[in-house]
Amino acid sequence: LLYYGSGTSADMPHFDTKPKGVIPLGGCKVDVVERGPKTFKWGLRITHPDFYAGRMLVLAAESEDEQKAWLATLGDCSRV
Repeated sequence: LLYYGSGTSADMPHFDTKPKGVIPLGGCKVDVVERGPKTFKWGLRITHPDFYAGRMLVLAAESEDEQKAWLATLGDCSRV
């Protein structure tokens, strides 16, 4: 899973084309965040035993359909 910075600079004012980092998903557990703030309705949680103790990656989708699509895709990636 690649992630990007804010993406604006003098030479690239619209978006950043170079990833800031990568999160390997092999062996990760991906599940739905059941509860959270109202603005965080369609959350996903990614955990792995090698993450720092108690740490997780939490993502938010814009809709239930998008959440299901991300859950399926990230779940497939975790089995690599």
